[in-house]
Amino acid sequence: MANLLWAIILGYLFLRPFISEIDFKVLAYFLNGIFVISGSLYLIIKRPIKFTSIDKVILIFLLSLVISTVFSEDISNSAGSLSAYLPLIFLFYVVRTLDQIKIRQLIYVLISSAILVSIYSLCGLYVISNFVSQYLAKNPGYPYAKELLVRKRAYLPFVSPNILANYLVMVSMVSLGAVIQRLKNDKKGLLLFSNLFCLSIGFIALFLTKSMGGWITFVFSIFFFFILGKMVRRNTLIIILLVLAVFALVFGMRMASEEEFTKPTFSVHKRLSYWKETVDIIKEHPLTGIGPGNLILTESRNSHNSYLQILAEMGPLGLISWLAMVFLFIENGLKRLRSKEAVYYGLGILFCGVSFALHNIIDFSFFIPEAAFLWWIVFGIVFTEPVRPLE
Repeated sequence: MANLLWAIILGYLFLRPFISEIDFKVLAYFLNGIFVISGSLYLIIKRPIKFTSIDKVILIFLLSLVISTVFSEDISNSAGSLSAYLPLIFLFYVVRTLDQIKIRQLIYVLISSAILVSIYSLCGLYVISNFVSQYLAKNPGYPYAKELLVRKRAYLPFVSPNILANYLVMVSMVSLGAVIQRLKNDKKGLLLFSNLFCLSIGFIALFLTKSMGGWITFVFSIFFFFILGKMVRRNTLIIILLVLAVFALVFGMRMASEEEFTKPTFSVHKRLSYWKETVDIIKEHPLTGIGPGNLILTESRNSHNSYLQILAEMGPLGLISWLAMVFLFIENGLKRLRSKEAVYYGLGILFCGVSFALHNIIDFSFFIPEAAFLWWIVFGIVFTEPVRPLE
C-alpha cells in the first residue's frame, strides 16, 4: 500500500510543473486532491513526526492564513487561495517522513521532470511560438501573449519567463551539488549523466528566459556555493567569470532591444511602482492584511516582491512566520553541511532554497504552486536525517 501511495506522489510531483493553476484550474484541483488524499494515507502509514520548533512556525503561518481569510475583503476568494497552500504544506510533511532511499528517488524524479520542462520551454520558444504568432495574426487581442512573443523569451510551461528562471535556478543548484558530489566520490553512471544533462539544457533555457532576476540569483547562488564548498580556485573563478559574462550578455540583449518595455530599466521602474502601491495597501490593512489572493494593483495582480505581498495579504503574522521558515531552513541547511559525507549534495539543497528566497525579493514565485513546490520539498529535506549522495 505504501509503495503504491509513494508512486502516486512521485507521479504528481513529476507532473506538477506542467499543471498551471491559472490555465488548468480544474485539473490542478483534481490532482491536488489526489495528492492530499494519497499524502494523508502515506503519513498515517509512515512513522509519526516529532513536534519541533518548525511545526510551531508552520502552525503560526496557517493561523495567519486563517485569520486574514476571516477578515478578508473577499472571503470566498481568500478561501480559494487558502486551499492552494494546503497541498504544499502537506508536501512538506510527506518529505519529512522520507528515508534516504525515498529522497534519492524523489530527487531523480525532479531532475527528470526538469529536463522535460527545459525541453518544453525551448520547443515553446522555437516551435510553438510560430503557431501562436499565426493565430494571433488572425485574432486580435491577447496583449500579454503578443508581448511575450515580441520579447522572444522562454517561459513555458509557466506564466512568465521569471518564474521559469527561478524554477531552473533551483533545480540547477540541486543538479550542481549532485554532479560535484559524484565526481568527488569518483562515481559515474546514469545519474551523473542525467544531472549533467539537466544542468546543460537548463542553463540554455535559463539564458533564453532573459530574466535579470533569475541571473542575479543564479550568480549569487553559484558564488556562495563555491565559497561554502571551499572550491574557490582558479578553475572555479573561471566558471564564475563565465556566468557573469553570460549575465552581462543577457543584460546587453535586454538593453539593446528596440522595445522599451523589454529593457531592464523599464522592469525596475515598474517594480518600484508595484512596491509603492503595495505599501499603500499595507498601510490601509496593517494588522490582518487584505486577505489571501485579494491583492490587485493598477497594472498587476502581484507586487513582484513576495515579502511585501505576504505582508499585504496576510499581515505581520504571515510575514514573520515566513521569515522564520527561511531562517530555520538556512540554519538547518548549514548544520547538515557538517556531515563531510555529502557536503556538496547538501550545498545544492541549501542553495536551491536560498535562490527561491532571494528571487522572491523581486518576483512572486512563492505564489505560483507549480514553481513553489520545489521550495517546500527542499524545506522538508533539511528537516530529515542527513542525506547521502545519489547512488
